[in-house]
Amino acid sequence: MSITYSWKIDKVGSLSTKDGKSDVIKYVDIYLKGVDDTEDQNTVSSYHRVGFDTSDLSSFIEFSDVTESNVFSWVESTIGTDRLNEWKQDIEKLIQEKVTPNLVNKQLSN
Repeated sequence: MSITYSWKIDKVGSLSTKDGKSDVIKYVDIYLKGVDDTEDQNTVSSYHRVGFDTSDLSSFIEFSDVTESNVFSWVESTIGTDRLNEWKQDIEKLIQEKVTPNLVNKQLSN
């Protein structure tokens, strides 16, 4: 089973002003979605808040010029490869549970 992952931005939190700059992005609330390649296309999303270091604004981009690709790149560089892989593994486990459920509902007999 192969899983395709994608990002979806929910909210962007910004500081009104910082060091003479306006709308400095401080955090993003984001979904990481995984979809398997089975006929059912099982889907699981995980929700995360990722904060950004705003102490150095030398590479600041005006809010109106920020793209989703910028944000996705910032998220991945902020959380790092290990954490991203953990998130993906969590999604994979949940999809696997959908494909092959391990939990069965049973009733007790009286």
